[in-house]
Amino acid sequence: MSRISDAIELVPVNHSDEHYLWNYFDSCIAPQCVQNPKLNPYRDVVLRIAAASKEGPLRYCVLAVAANQLHSIGLVKYKEAMWLHRARALRLLCAQVAGLAHASSHTTCKEIIITEQIIASTLMLCFFEISQNCSRSWTIHADFARNFLRASLNSHESLSAEQQRIHRFAFAYFATHDVFAATAGSRLIQDQDMAELCYFTHESDILSLTGCTKKLIILISEISILCSLRETDGYSTSNDLTRRRNEAEQQLYQLSNILIDQPPAPTSSAITETHAIFEVKRQAALMYLYGRLDEAGPQETHMVKITNEILGLIQHISVRTNTLLWPLFIVAVMGIRTEDEENRTFLLEKLAALQESRQLGNVNKARRLIEDVWNARNLHPSQTWKGWSVLEGRYNAISLA
Repeated sequence: MSRISDAIELVPVNHSDEHYLWNYFDSCIAPQCVQNPKLNPYRDVVLRIAAASKEGPLRYCVLAVAANQLHSIGLVKYKEAMWLHRARALRLLCAQVAGLAHASSHTTCKEIIITEQIIASTLMLCFFEISQNCSRSWTIHADFARNFLRASLNSHESLSAEQQRIHRFAFAYFATHDVFAATAGSRLIQDQDMAELCYFTHESDILSLTGCTKKLIILISEISILCSLRETDGYSTSNDLTRRRNEAEQQLYQLSNILIDQPPAPTSSAITETHAIFEVKRQAALMYLYGRLDEAGPQETHMVKITNEILGLIQHISVRTNTLLWPLFIVAVMGIRTEDEENRTFLLEKLAALQESRQLGNVNKARRLIEDVWNARNLHPSQTWKGWSVLEGRYNAISLA
């Protein structure tokens, strides 16, 4: 019997609704969260930890996420369950954090189990807040988790394989959410965060969660870091900024030669969805670089070219997962011209299909932001050349991962 089957059988069935919510998360939500069904940390990490402690906060986080999803698709009866499970998860999580803070310096097996519960529960509460309405609450959970992960690593001399797995997953989850959120100006990326991403995450985790290589995620974060540094006195004209900007651009072009591990296509002209996801995000990263660091607007020739390439690739990608959200967002706010009604309609249809598939709060928030940017350009045609400046200050705390 598989480890996941073992975990599911461990779950106490005290209430039919709870059993249904658990199975709904396992069979309907978890598969939609990853690119590679063979590598699904929501199943082989989160559900394992949740099942091992029936009264831990993580189990109630899972139930809250499932109830929220069902409520979002129109099943009103799950609204109360959604908030009750979330409230219970928060109470239990706070109690565990307080208890761990007063624990002895000698790490026990019980404390290791509690540490896993805290990490995974915080991750799933972040998941809940993003799915529910993408309020600033998710960033509070993310900030706590990052600090807790650092403290956890410092307090443990060595980690078992299972402990490493939850730490790797959590670092990958929070780092990628921060990286993509920073592209909308709602998170600040620092070099230390990327150092942790390089050291503590595995390529397979990043690839399964985002469809990107770790190198591409790091380059996207580098662009955001350079944007922050450019605002520092004297740095905007420094040779170091130019050098790092040029290196990032060069490396993004070099990534086009990287082939993600994938079975050969049946014909030389065919494109697999895996390759399309990687390439559309690489192209979106180039657009992000030009739009933010060079302040290029959607009318410029090279931006038009990238826009057309992104729109062509999007047609090869399904809305099964949320992986399309970031490239859709980037091309919408930085690449679509005011007069291009056909492509505006195409993007809105893709966003609607994405929203229909999951009813995620961050997708709805991204759509509102995109429409606000377009309206701003419609009202001020003389400023349609502006790229990033149109976006600044419109929304906060949006997640695009």
